[in-house]
Amino acid sequence: MIMTTTTETPSTRRKLRAILHAQYTIALLLLLICAVIGAGLVYGTYISPDTQTEERPTASLSVTSQYTHSATVSESNSIFPVGAELTDRDTYFTRIAPVLDVRAETIYASTDARDLTVEHDAELVVRNVDGGTVYWEETESLSTSETSGLDSGEQATTSFSIDTEAVADRIDAIESELGSSPGSTESSIVTTISVSGSVGGETVDRSTAITMELTPGADTYSVSDPGQQTANFDQTETVTVTESYGPLHTVGGPLLVLLGIGGAALLVTAQRRGVLELTAAERAHMEFLDDRSEFDDWITRIQLPAVALDLPMGRARSLEDLVDFAIDNDVAVVEDPDSGVFYAVTGEYVYTYAPPVVPEEATGGLLSAVVDGSPADSETAQPSDSDESNLDPSAETR
Repeated sequence: MIMTTTTETPSTRRKLRAILHAQYTIALLLLLICAVIGAGLVYGTYISPDTQTEERPTASLSVTSQYTHSATVSESNSIFPVGAELTDRDTYFTRIAPVLDVRAETIYASTDARDLTVEHDAELVVRNVDGGTVYWEETESLSTSETSGLDSGEQATTSFSIDTEAVADRIDAIESELGSSPGSTESSIVTTISVSGSVGGETVDRSTAITMELTPGADTYSVSDPGQQTANFDQTETVTVTESYGPLHTVGGPLLVLLGIGGAALLVTAQRRGVLELTAAERAHMEFLDDRSEFDDWITRIQLPAVALDLPMGRARSLEDLVDFAIDNDVAVVEDPDSGVFYAVTGEYVYTYAPPVVPEEATGGLLSAVVDGSPADSETAQPSDSDESNLDPSAETR
């Protein structure tokens, strides 16, 4: 906020000094706020960054299960010989092959596990349901098996048989006993697969299930095979990680600290050494520049004839006074292109205003003035009203 470059104009530097001098407390407070904000960012980024917890996988276990099923022809017929095996069909014939043979197969895949134990628990579930309402349910165990010492890729199985005619008879008996069937009666084979052992050095005991629908009938029965079903079980660990920050924190924080502390130090030093306060000559020149910019539309750059300068002359104390006088008398304000002196000619008189002398500018600007301990602009004495060489425009133009 205090440092200026040599490319800045003297008037720009003076305006900056005037603003900083007038708003010194506010400017200092803003710089200190920048330093505090920067310090907070630095502290949160480098000293005590935020942390968060996340789950990271340590080992994986994939369990794949499926059903295979078949029915053996047990009754004579003209199509299938007795003893023929009908395999993996959607529909089987109840009269010639009523017994469904089912096999549940399971393998697992893992690079971090071995010697696992796989258990199968198969059940026949018959129930009457309507949407989410279960009116009645009956469960019958079909098979329970356990296979130990399995390595990745090795298979565990369990086998059982279902008499579909007996299932149909049981459904009829239950509905007859209850006297009604409010919902839809369905039957299914549900096999729960449990895998236990050590995976990635940690003890695991995970379960999944596969279901195959069975629809018994007097002439045919059908199965709805789910196909291969895979369940993935990942072993994870909770770790604490440090928050990562972008350039706003990593670069912006230190820059704000440097700007805030460095700027505040320069500002305080400049104020104590009087660098910020404008000299009388500087204030006069800045006031003139403001008036020149404000009244530019009323001023014309013209070289007056010498005879006009021989008229009795009145002197204005400011450019604003001269412009107000010219407006009241409906005359133009003329700026001499060579001397920069302003005139307003009315009949037998000429009124003039000579701008203040431009203060000498220090070559190093504001920063060097603070370092050297001297004002940035050396004060040049402002001419008084008695200084005829400055106030008499004829002395400059003749």
